[in-house]
Amino acid sequence: MLRLFILRHGETDFNKQKIVQGSGVDSSLNEYGNLQARKFFEKYKNTPFEAVYCSNLIRTYQTIKNFEILYPIQRDPLINELSWGIIEGKNFEGDVAQIYWEVNKKWSEGYLDEKIPQGDSPNEIWDRVSAFLVNLKKNHNSNVLICTHGRTMKILFSQLLGYGMKYQDIFNHQNTSLTVLNYIDNEHFYIEKFNDLSHLDD
Repeated sequence: MLRLFILRHGETDFNKQKIVQGSGVDSSLNEYGNLQARKFFEKYKNTPFEAVYCSNLIRTYQTIKNFEILYPIQRDPLINELSWGIIEGKNFEGDVAQIYWEVNKKWSEGYLDEKIPQGDSPNEIWDRVSAFLVNLKKNHNSNVLICTHGRTMKILFSQLLGYGMKYQDIFNHQNTSLTVLNYIDNEHFYIEKFNDLSHLDD
């Protein structure tokens, strides 16, 4: 049975400083992010994975790089973060925050082709994430570890859980939070864990 371990990347200084990242900002993990990554590895290093994937951005690779002593890590741009276009790399305040919340409001009203100039829409992200899932189902049938990004996860979960992308913002998560989905068949699954951070407990 296909079992997806979906992990958000560890903390970066941009996360901490509330700077918009997106796919166009290739930031590295900070000291705490690297600690989160080590703690996740220690808890799950004995879990047998059939495959390990991350996006093309360095922060996801760094989050799971410890697993490279056990498995090859496959980097796939299909699970990159959404691009926030002209507000990437800027502090989340003032006009930047207003642009962000305006497009989020459009998405919550069902206008899923809307995007910030030079950015991505939810429909564009779902097109590539769903293509990634098709490949997974075709090539794997047991545990798969996937390290990706916050907005990509919101879109993924809103679709897989049947809410639709207009409700993507209800799916909150933190850096290195883990969600585990077990596929029952090609279209249906049950949730084993959601937004789990137990690996960070001392």
